[in-house]
Amino acid sequence: MIERLEIFDYRSCMHTTFDLQPDLSVIIGPNGSGKTNILQAFLLLRSLTFERDVDSRRYLEELDESRIKGTFRVEEKKTILTANVQVVADENNADVIVSAKQSWYAKDFTGDTKRFKIPLSLIRYLDFYHRRKDSIGAGINFGRAIRRWEIVQEIGDRAVPESYGRALGRIAAYLREIQYYSASQFTNPSRCPVSIEVEQEGERRRGLGIRGVHRKFLYDLYGARDSDGYNEFFNVIGPNGIGLIDAIEFKEILTSSVEHTVRSGGRVQQRKREKMIIVPQFKIGPNELSPNQLSEGTFKTITLLFYFNHAVILFNDGTKQCALN
Repeated sequence: MIERLEIFDYRSCMHTTFDLQPDLSVIIGPNGSGKTNILQAFLLLRSLTFERDVDSRRYLEELDESRIKGTFRVEEKKTILTANVQVVADENNADVIVSAKQSWYAKDFTGDTKRFKIPLSLIRYLDFYHRRKDSIGAGINFGRAIRRWEIVQEIGDRAVPESYGRALGRIAAYLREIQYYSASQFTNPSRCPVSIEVEQEGERRRGLGIRGVHRKFLYDLYGARDSDGYNEFFNVIGPNGIGLIDAIEFKEILTSSVEHTVRSGGRVQQRKREKMIIVPQFKIGPNELSPNQLSEGTFKTITLLFYFNHAVILFNDGTKQCALN
């Protein structure tokens, strides 16, 4: 749906134009060249679809303004969003939009070059309302609804064409779902545990204490080991692919413990719990390594290829979506 992204004065992107290909786009560059900044600009568009509750008075210094320009195509017609935003970083170094001015160029839909100044957050709300009109019991005219929200001074007296309203709703819904996976969260393999625990519940197993991205990766890897997607993943990283590792094995050690719970009246209830300790091992030549012994490059490549491969599997097989999403 999005064909081009233009970024002005945002982080290291002074004037960056990024054209997206229909199937797959790849950003290649050395460390520090700004690849992540391009992806963060996509997330700025996503942030615009949410209502903001930021007190700009907290930021006394004069903030620089960035501009993000996105070209979208809906049903063979193009529309262009220009967003001038002021952004600050919070304590977690995540972007917070303090202010935003948004306008839409819609000549393909309207036949003229006048712009609509409609916030993405409002579009998303109105699109949701419009799609629920049957259950609500009353229809909604997109143009009238916008005027009802008292931004007629920005849009003017022109009603928004219904076809353009639907297109904007699709764009807002699309942007709201944008996200990306980054292997940078796995920069330090030493943070990865050497084992994980699963609890036996009949034929089912559930993870215990899943906290942190490294531990979750081991649970996901173990949970996917018998799937077709796992075989495809290993064919990429194994001896038949790039030869990163020779094998991945999971040692399973069954243990049990007895828990005692004291009920009202002093009655003691006893429960036996069976757990499985899973010890993943990565074989490289004669060496059997724990995940925290892998090099940073090897570990990041394995995790990235695993989640990339399984993202494809998830989209093709909705039944697995909850397992690895």
